Amino acid sequence: MTLPVVFSERAADDLAAVYGYLFERNPKVALALRFEVERVLMLLAEGVMEGAAVHLTTGESARRWVVA
Repeated sequence: MTLPVVFSERAADDLAAVYGYLFERNPKVALALRFEVERVLMLLAEGVMEGAAVHLTTGESARRWVVA
């Protein structure tokens, strides 16, 4: 079962800034990072890797994966 992977607005902005910064300096590295992030996101979506279980204010359950 594939689950949705959702970014907070801040996380999406941070990731876009990182890609942009790297792309200006080294497009090859920026693309390699993007492919690796997408690979890990696929593993998360497929349940191969699991984050901590959390309960949302909506009553739904989710998994949280924090990247700092």
